[in-house]
Amino acid sequence: MGAYQAYNPADGTFEIRDVAPGSYVVTAQFQEPNQTAPLPPSSPGRPGASVPINVVMADVDGIVLNIVAPVSIPGRLIVEGQQLSSVQGFERMQVQLAQADSLPFTPTPQFQTLKSDGTFREDNAMPGQYRISVLLIPPDFYVKEALFDQTDVLNKPLIFNGSVPTPLDIVLSPKAGQVEVTVMNDKHEPARGVQVVLIPDLHRERTDLYKTSISGQNGRLTMRGITPGDYKLFAWEAIEQFAYFDSDFIQRFESQAKPVHITESGKLTVEVNVIPQ
Repeated sequence: MGAYQAYNPADGTFEIRDVAPGSYVVTAQFQEPNQTAPLPPSSPGRPGASVPINVVMADVDGIVLNIVAPVSIPGRLIVEGQQLSSVQGFERMQVQLAQADSLPFTPTPQFQTLKSDGTFREDNAMPGQYRISVLLIPPDFYVKEALFDQTDVLNKPLIFNGSVPTPLDIVLSPKAGQVEVTVMNDKHEPARGVQVVLIPDLHRERTDLYKTSISGQNGRLTMRGITPGDYKLFAWEAIEQFAYFDSDFIQRFESQAKPVHITESGKLTVEVNVIPQ
């Protein structure tokens, strides 16, 4: 931001001058004794801190940066009713912790390979808020539970204060739902090449709950691996890429969607009408 910076290593105080009004993140990170060039603020493995601030038309005083060293968050992935090692392709699964507080320059925890006993590790975790997602889940499975420090963090951010944590326990269920969809046009004929999106009624910030597919020659498609709950099916004649993540956009078409209720191991067969361009 082009501001003049002054730092006093004797007492840890600092001053950043000539800052224009706006929103910023103040960051600090330790450097090696012989290091001359500063590292990028998001360099993993180094003790550091980040604090968001808003500059209006006055000085901002009393900013405190609590320097902490990154730690590893241990975890375990469990499958209901069976051993993880019996699930085909389990070794490809990854547990991702994505920033929920939108602080730039905060390192993203680094997932370490999932072992056959379900244990894993998230390295270089810094204090912050994170959202959990499990990537590359095999078909017909869904994430049923995620507990961190005895708190459900599946539908709300995981709040990590930087201390050595208790394990992150994630439970997968092999009882995901399935829906067979037939897309119909305004002439009540099967419509091919239509993008169909399944969107949850609740927790729409969880992108892992969304399912999308394209109707085939006979207007049909199948969606698998659906978490039980209430959803709406949308079938757009034309839509910009990823526009369905925009809540204002979805609200315009909510009344034209098909409500569906998915139960554990449930299999539905439904028709959905094309939403015209």
